[in-house]
Amino acid sequence: MAMEKQINLRLDNSDEATLKFMAEAQGRSEQEILRYSFRKYAKEFLDQMNFIKSVERGWVELKSGLGEIVTEEDDFFDEIMKDINNEPTPS
Repeated sequence: MAMEKQINLRLDNSDEATLKFMAEAQGRSEQEILRYSFRKYAKEFLDQMNFIKSVERGWVELKSGLGEIVTEEDDFFDEIMKDINNEPTPS
């Protein structure tokens, strides 16, 4: 059985009202909403950390000469910036 730890969370009036509204609108408990929100936030954080590590590895490869030279027409960085800005990219 998974260990559980209770955290005393204090919300301001606005956040508490928003949480109650979300729970009622979704037909879920406030605890479920908070648990889901935390997991989503944690996943986004870990994804961001992995992306940063990947970029750091890329810079190490470039500095050490292991990276490859690309032409000026390469749109890699443009595509990355579109992805970061959540813009649609051509398939």
